Amino acid sequence: MAALRQRCGFWVLRAAAAGLLGLPVWPDVASAQTAPLQTSPLQAPPLRIGLSEGSAPPRAGIDGDLGNGLLPDLMRMVAERLGRPAEVVPVSRKRVISALAGGQVDVLCTLAEGWIPADLRPGVVLSVPLFSEQNVVITMAPGAVVNGVPAETLADLAGTIATVRGYLYPELEEAFASGRLSRADAPDEGSALKMVARGRTRYGIVNRMTYGWSSRSVPPQEPFPVPLLLMRPEPVSCAVPAQGESREAVLEALRQIAASGRIEKAVQALRAVSR
Repeated sequence: MAALRQRCGFWVLRAAAAGLLGLPVWPDVASAQTAPLQTSPLQAPPLRIGLSEGSAPPRAGIDGDLGNGLLPDLMRMVAERLGRPAEVVPVSRKRVISALAGGQVDVLCTLAEGWIPADLRPGVVLSVPLFSEQNVVITMAPGAVVNGVPAETLADLAGTIATVRGYLYPELEEAFASGRLSRADAPDEGSALKMVARGRTRYGIVNRMTYGWSSRSVPPQEPFPVPLLLMRPEPVSCAVPAQGESREAVLEALRQIAASGRIEKAVQALRAVSR
């Protein structure tokens, strides 16, 4: 029932998000009627869209299909505007930026400047910001306290926090370095959320879209982590290889999509919590 509830919830959300993005709800965004920026030959090469194999719904990986979610839909919009088919290229989480810089994929969403290792930055060009990502610290104990004092800021947190293997959390680095907080790495954000729900860690940190999505799969009578603290929003972009042949065309398509404001509205819809 939970899986059915989440699946039905997804199509309701997809209907809302598709409407906001100006896309058809069914069967997928690949059939969207968008005006191409350029005319391509009939046998135009596919636009290779890179997706991290660790991507969690609703960004990607819905129903176990990496090419199903907000980010692949967004990149298919770009392909449509270029008059090219889209090809999903799965990339391991550790190699996703190097694959982009090395030209193994043509576009990757989403990235922020601080997420790119210094040695790879010359090989990557970011688009204009598309929306803001925001993490939330969650707990099963509303009004959590540390040494008898309510936890009101990140500086108040102490103990173990569920995180995602390979993810960086700049706002928590000082707490990790001092030993006040310790990481308990999960393979993805959905698993990190479950660690908190099952009492394995006191806290967890997940993206607000993941939190909102997960809230739809748990019946109201079952326990579910509550938000404790919101992290600072961080604008994110898509990125292209610095030497990519389609660099300017892809960046222009992304600029137009961002200017419409539809992506930000779709993200807000996906963040909504259903409890």
